[in-house]
Amino acid sequence: MPITDNMAATLQAQLAGRTDDHLRLLRELDKESVQADYPVLVAAAFFLATNRRFGKCDPKTVKSQIIEFVASLRGRTPEATEKIDAHIAERLLLAVLGEGSIADIDDRAVYTTELFLLAGLIADADLNDAELASFITKARAMADEE
Repeated sequence: MPITDNMAATLQAQLAGRTDDHLRLLRELDKESVQADYPVLVAAAFFLATNRRFGKCDPKTVKSQIIEFVASLRGRTPEATEKIDAHIAERLLLAVLGEGSIADIDDRAVYTTELFLLAGLIADADLNDAELASFITKARAMADEE
């Protein structure tokens, strides 16, 4: 099933920090889409955001940069500290860059960690509305290819 306008708008609202809009749009999605298709969009966005942030890093220092980013993200809120497993987060970021495997990590843990990491990556990128819309369009196109 292709990614719908509503799914893209839901993720965009979440990443823009528009919590009320995000929750309203999320409730409008059917349960099957939330379970099957929305995670594909999140994964595509996570892939793009990770490559945007770390893809051009020096291979000798990328691991330390990832460790620093995850530590910083976990330290931003008590919720993040509780919900983000640093080891899983680091492995997800490294896997996007072609280092290591995440095959042994539970799908739910992958999804929830991707969401937290994605939010942090986008927050740090400080995208304006047009840049975020363009980013979501790219993620949507990538997800539609899956």
